[in-house]
Amino acid sequence: MLSSFSDFMGERIGHDERYTDADLTLPADPGEISAAALEKTRQRLLAIFQDEQLFSQWFGRLVTEPKYPELAAEDADNVSHDDLLAFLDDAGELYQNEGSRLAWSASDKGILLFADGEHYVLSSESAMSLVKRLCLYQPVDANSVDIADAQSLDLLCELLKRGLLYSEATEDDDEDVDA
Repeated sequence: MLSSFSDFMGERIGHDERYTDADLTLPADPGEISAAALEKTRQRLLAIFQDEQLFSQWFGRLVTEPKYPELAAEDADNVSHDDLLAFLDDAGELYQNEGSRLAWSASDKGILLFADGEHYVLSSESAMSLVKRLCLYQPVDANSVDIADAQSLDLLCELLKRGLLYSEATEDDDEDVDA
């Protein structure tokens, strides 16, 4: 876990935020790592672990990473809001890919959805309600989506594109969401 967190943080730390010791006094022995250098580094690491938002993002991404590559969702074609709405209006239902892992966490900006190792920040009440439904692995239909909420529609289109959602088309269906 520590290695995963380190990698996550390494992707987010800019070059000028990496370790430097320019403000430390030179030790008498050039090979010595001083107590001051150790303490400075320890304090920087503790500060990183104290950032609850970053820690939450890392943890949610970690626990939703696909564990079985053979079940991982494949990217699909882009789906427009119009295509999605037409599909839902025609009594279509969307299902979660059985190999996908979904979870959510409250945040100061609303709610974080974690889906197969990625995260989405959502703030509208409708999108937050949709996220909770998705994490219960319940089908999504026209009754469970606020069609006036762009954030909910954007999320569904993105999850369809990533292959985390799909529709079950029957032989009688003329129209299917391109997933």
